[in-house]
Amino acid sequence: MTMIELRVNTLTALPALQYMLADAGLAAPHFSFRAAWDVFQKYLTLPSDAEDDVAGFQTTWVRENALDPVFEVRFCRQVTDTRGAWGSTARVVGIDFRFEGAPAEMDEVAIWASDVGSLKQFMEKVEASIEFRYALQGRLIEAEAIVLDEGDPQEVRGGLSR
Repeated sequence: MTMIELRVNTLTALPALQYMLADAGLAAPHFSFRAAWDVFQKYLTLPSDAEDDVAGFQTTWVRENALDPVFEVRFCRQVTDTRGAWGSTARVVGIDFRFEGAPAEMDEVAIWASDVGSLKQFMEKVEASIEFRYALQGRLIEAEAIVLDEGDPQEVRGGLSR
């Protein structure tokens, strides 16, 4: 049997993440935040063929229903590849989590590995954040692997972007 080495670029990032989640027994729309974080940390160590590759942690409030806002948390990996005469393609690939009943004092944050230093320091900073610690215990209503193209109107949903 031949082993396939998982590598990340704009085309393979989402399938690689989906494979790793499935291999861990995690299926949308409901899986454990902690278990997904464990998988995501391993995903961040996959070799990258992308021109640019940065890990991120983002949170925002989705206020589609003003009386019942949803707190959204995203683990992501933004990968950028150059495509000949067409310029570059950037995609945000990750896992979105939506929580109901989150305390109003949860902040909208964006932590990028490129702003922190090493990947280890990034993971430590994420785990130390109040928003991450809330998500470990919060009322999770939905979780899913996502891919967003840079400039895609879906990327604006919830205000999460790089």
